[in-house]
Amino acid sequence: MKNVCKKISTVLEWAIGIALALCLFLGGLGFFGFLVAFCIGGDTAANICNFLSKTYYVYLIKTATITTLFCFVLQYFNGNAKWKNPFKKKEKEQ
Repeated sequence: MKNVCKKISTVLEWAIGIALALCLFLGGLGFFGFLVAFCIGGDTAANICNFLSKTYYVYLIKTATITTLFCFVLQYFNGNAKWKNPFKKKEKEQ
């Protein structure tokens, strides 16, 4: 079981690293989108800002949330979680 958890944690570390890098890059790209819209001005800027706020950042926030969930799962498989496994408590009592 320990080998399986180690393999799962290795895959999760790789996936989390890529997802975090992607979220950071896309967040910066969104900032530059707002900066370009500010420089352009007018209706085009309003359309750019609407796209960024209503579509772009929605998917970015979902990606960041899923990455956070993977971080919690990774902590659990590495044994660094602060919460207790209820099944381990029952095994120790028996």
